[in-house]
Amino acid sequence: LSLLLQTCFQRRLYLFRQDCKFSGFVTVEEGPIKGNQIKFKLKDVGRISFSRDLPVHDLVREWTLLDKNTLQARLSMETLTHGMQEHTFIRYHKIAP
Repeated sequence: LSLLLQTCFQRRLYLFRQDCKFSGFVTVEEGPIKGNQIKFKLKDVGRISFSRDLPVHDLVREWTLLDKNTLQARLSMETLTHGMQEHTFIRYHKIAP
């Protein structure tokens, strides 16, 4: 997993995320940082083995810092058979200083 922070030409802050999975897929996601939120959008899925093509058409991953102790993560996905819908919702609460 590698993260690269970069400033774009429009003076907006973007975050790029690359992830290699045990399934043999590599994903590339990017998105803007706006206030307390990062919204990744799937840009590319590549195969690094003989795994079959994924039926995923679109994927959006949102991370929002709700307050100093609460981080919220949402994953929305569109597949070959289903339109865009929320797939996962997690709210993390800080328990230690």
